[in-house]
Formats: sequence, C-alpha cells, structure tokens
Amino acid sequence: MRSDDLRAENRHRLLSTLRADGPSSRTHLGEASGLSQAALSNLLGDMIEQGILTSSNNSKAGEVRRGRPQSTISLNPMAGQGIALSLVNDRCVIRATDYSGELIYTNELHLDTKAADQQSLLTTFTDQINLGLHENKALPLRAISVGFQGVTDPLQGQFLWSPVISMRKLPVAKTLEQNFNVPVAVNNDCLLIAKALHQIQSSVLTDNFSTILLSCGLGMGMYLSGEPFTGIKSSGLELGHIRYRPGGARCRCGKSGCIEAYASDYGLRRSACNTKDLHSPLGLVSRDQLSSLCRQARGGDKKALQAFSEAGQALGYGLSNVFSLFDPMPVALVGPDEQIFELMHDDIIESMSSSSREQLDFDQLIHTYENADNLLQQGLHFDAMENIDKQLAHLNSQMAV
Repeated sequence: MRSDDLRAENRHRLLSTLRADGPSSRTHLGEASGLSQAALSNLLGDMIEQGILTSSNNSKAGEVRRGRPQSTISLNPMAGQGIALSLVNDRCVIRATDYSGELIYTNELHLDTKAADQQSLLTTFTDQINLGLHENKALPLRAISVGFQGVTDPLQGQFLWSPVISMRKLPVAKTLEQNFNVPVAVNNDCLLIAKALHQIQSSVLTDNFSTILLSCGLGMGMYLSGEPFTGIKSSGLELGHIRYRPGGARCRCGKSGCIEAYASDYGLRRSACNTKDLHSPLGLVSRDQLSSLCRQARGGDKKALQAFSEAGQALGYGLSNVFSLFDPMPVALVGPDEQIFELMHDDIIESMSSSSREQLDFDQLIHTYENADNLLQQGLHFDAMENIDKQLAHLNSQMAV
C-alpha cells in the first residue's frame, strides 16, 4: 500500500472511531486504531491543525498532574456540514448536521409528487437545500445524501422508478452536484434504514440481515458480511414485486399478484375494505387509517383479520424465497406501527415454515421496529457523515478545512 493511501486509511480509522464512540482520549484512540503513539500523535496533530479535530484539556483548575496532561479529542463541528434529503410519499424532508453530528437545521415540505414534473421536483430539492444552507452560512457544505422511496441507481445517482412520482430516471445527483459542487449519494429508503439498523442494532441483527419496510410499498434492504448489498445497476431487492399469486390483486407497479399487493399498507386496507382484487390500488394510506385497521382486527373484525392473515402469508412466502437464495438470516420488519407485524406474525411464521426445506425456529429470526421515518433519517445522517469522513481522511497535510 502506498504511504499516502496508508495515511488516509489510518486517518479514516480515527475519524470512524470518534464518529462511533464520541469524544475520546488519546489512549482510547490508540487502542481502538492499533496505531503506535508516534503515528497517532502525528496524525492527530495534522487533523487538529487542519481544523478537522479539536483537543481539550481535561485537567480541572488548580489540579496538578505528573506527565503529559490528559486531553480529549473530538470531531470539530465547524469542519463542515452534511445535508440529508428524503422523498417519501408526499413529503420532502431536509436535515442538516454539523461535522460533529449535531442537528442544526430541519424542514419538511408537503407536495403533490405525482403531479410534479422533473424540473419542478429538481428545483424543489435545490431550493430546500439552499434554505438550509442560508441558515448556517459559516459551515461549508461537504456532502449531500438523498433517500428515495423506490428503485434507485446509486452509481449514476438517479431515481429510476417510484409509485410516488410520474417520471423515470430523475437525474438527482447530476443536478445537485452542478448546483452545490459536492458529492451526492442517492439510495433507496430500505437500504438506508438497513444502514441505520446496522449501526444501532448490530448486536441483535449481526452483519448479515435483511430489512423489510412496509409502507405504501414493500421494500427490502440487506447487509451481507457487514456491507450493504445492491444490484448490479440499481438498489435491487424488490421483494414486494415477487409474484405471489398469478392473476391476483393489482399492484402499484401495474402488474397483478405481487407480494406488495397484499402485504403493503394499501394492500391491507384494500383487502379489509373488500375491494375487488383487480381494482386499482388505493391512494395514500394514513397512519390513522392503519391504526384503525389494527383496532378492527383486534376487535375481531373478520375482514380485517383476513387482510392481516393474507398479508402475513404473502410476506412469509417472500422471505422463504430470500432464505432459499441467501440462507436464513435475521429479519428486521420495519413499519409505522409494531401492531401491524404482531397481527401478521403467526401467518408469517407458518408460511415460512411450510415453504422452507429446513426445520428452523423462524420466530428467533424476526425482529420488529416501528417509526421508519426516524430510521430513514438516521441512515441518511450516517451516510452523509461517512462520506465526509472519507473526504477529510484524504485531505493533504498542507490543506485546511
């Protein structure tokens, strides 16, 4: 490895440690990184001089200590900011954080995404980011991370398709990079939620797990050997569009019989309302409507109970297919309310057990999480900060932030 590459890797290791563990002593950083004290001091000195890190003395006033004074190394909030932009259903959310990870700006805009054309959507994204930057002019923008409900092309930075917009191949990264001159990462919401869970639930989910997001569609994210898994050109893993029942209920993708047509929020509500299977999918389903559907099922309503049962069977069928390809792994079921998965639980397990060639305790593999919005925002934050860390790790010794 070239000396410059080794130096950048060691710098990134230190930044990652501070990102994960928070302000740390030099002793802790040395133990976590495996660097010698001489190499550690050299790297930290450079990054403090560049304005990437700060050092504070821990000694109390009047306290006398032998040897070198203890100090705490921290990420310098003034080193820059990252912006996270998400588009889910009819909401565009902007959040900005300083380099230390503190939230410094947030704004939410409701818009009719289906009626918007390409130019108006891209203009909306640009305008919203400019509003955030106007609030924090002192901090240089260093990275933008975009999360999108639907299929994305991370390499080209495009939104490829979504049920919430009317156009395809939306050139998000190209537009934002031209306007703001910083790297722009584009990923789908399921992968970003998986990124958040990998950070905060790794002890439960391990380095190999899948994430199922139930919303106005049915998405999937996956981590294998501690790394996010994607398709060759796109975010891939469209679990919701696996054919479950040929000629069955109409899906938002335009086809019939997809898993999503039964196990998404609109699939549940349509089944409970006894709408004909081939009828066009319902519009957006609110959280209150889903909560009402849960109450009906818990109250013994037969149509509501049947809707959750059908959804659980469809979801279990999909997970059995995943396990056939990748082997059984922990599964994080993420939705607006854990009650939804509780009502599906028995049918998910039964469907998986009947479809599997192995006799496993599938119940031990299933974990449920609510508040998908918070997880998406956490995933976007981790993504933006990770991208900034990589930039600053490669900064030349003579350059300052």
